[in-house]
Amino acid sequence: ILHVDDFQQELESYTQRSWKDFFDKWLKGTGLCDWKIESVKEDAEPSVRQSIYSTVGISTKNKQETTKWTILVKQNADYSEPTYLGFAFEDPEKFPIRIPIFPSGGNYDIDSAAATVENMGNEVIRVRVELPGTPSQIAIDPDLVIPDSEPSNNLWHQKPKFRFTPLYTFIDETSLTNAYD
Repeated sequence: ILHVDDFQQELESYTQRSWKDFFDKWLKGTGLCDWKIESVKEDAEPSVRQSIYSTVGISTKNKQETTKWTILVKQNADYSEPTYLGFAFEDPEKFPIRIPIFPSGGNYDIDSAAATVENMGNEVIRVRVELPGTPSQIAIDPDLVIPDSEPSNNLWHQKPKFRFTPLYTFIDETSLTNAYD
């Protein structure tokens, strides 16, 4: 039988680094995060190019214009683990644009995604990002990697759950007992 302390000692001797914080948080303690999308707002300021086009009378409907978004995410539980903020477009299950969120990373820019991440204090992080269109879904921890006490608040748009059953059974109660259903 391998106990947690024995496993920790083996891991530390193999990697030559301390795993005390990890084991104390995730295996010996409650070890839960609760990232939540507090608000999502599209910045309505037209770009300089759009302003010039409208002044001259050129239509911008067929042009590939970017949209600017401001997203506030908050950590409601004890532990703030690094994660990603994902943006889906055509397929709401795929998140091709991902912004890394480092809770203790301060303020930083991500040039490849035209994003700015600001630590606002009190476990609130503001992300300003320029996207190639309007996202169909925004998710914090889109792959559900982090143990989250309430994963339903990780999405911008909640998915409605329904199922037709001619007979009501305990399977209909599964969504109340299974957090990732």
